[in-house]
Amino acid sequence: MELGGNCRLLTSDFHAVASDLADSYLNVMRHYGMIGGEAEYADSWRQGHQIALLAPASGMFVGNPELEFETSIAEGTLLGQIYNLYGDVVGEVRAPQEGVVFGLRARASLLEGHWCCFFGVVEQTVDNLIPGR
Repeated sequence: MELGGNCRLLTSDFHAVASDLADSYLNVMRHYGMIGGEAEYADSWRQGHQIALLAPASGMFVGNPELEFETSIAEGTLLGQIYNLYGDVVGEVRAPQEGVVFGLRARASLLEGHWCCFFGVVEQTVDNLIPGR
């Protein structure tokens, strides 16, 4: 199991992300019987592959504030822009195809060629990964 990808640069998300991670860790521990209580499971899982989207320029990556994290988006959707030290946009990162953004940078500064976000290409959605649930 993985709980990665749940980081954001927005300070307004800090406590929500921390709470989500804490609840997730406790749920994993319930699943393995490490602590009492019933684990909760998602109704379905998305399966596919990821694409690490790389920075086309060096600078500060600023995510699109209208981007809906872990929600299906269309090809070409603006994911973020890269600014130089003078505040000029020197690069853009866009969705390469329909999919979901599931991992964002935790640090804004980057060099050309470094990853900006992890993009998921959903190949199928399944609802029976845990038999008997």
